[in-house]
Amino acid sequence: MSTIPNDFINFLVPVIQEFDGAVEQVRHRQLALGNCLTAINEELATLYKQCPGDREIEEYIKRIHALRQRMIEASIHVKIIEDRIGKMEQSIAKTRT
Repeated sequence: MSTIPNDFINFLVPVIQEFDGAVEQVRHRQLALGNCLTAINEELATLYKQCPGDREIEEYIKRIHALRQRMIEASIHVKIIEDRIGKMEQSIAKTRT
């Protein structure tokens, strides 16, 4: 038998569900941002082919690459959060049985 009060579990479940929903929204926004960055990068690559050696275009390409790297890092953090939410949900399920 669990020593965690039912009132706390009843409070915690909707909070975890709300957080899970927020994480899902972040995932969708990351996907949309990734698509935008890809489109911008493709346009810059086309421009660069037309104007090879253009330092301004090179700088923008570097910035896009840096943003993509930050998105990858953010995705890793979101995955860690999702895993922790899953573990909490499993623990609560065990507590309720």
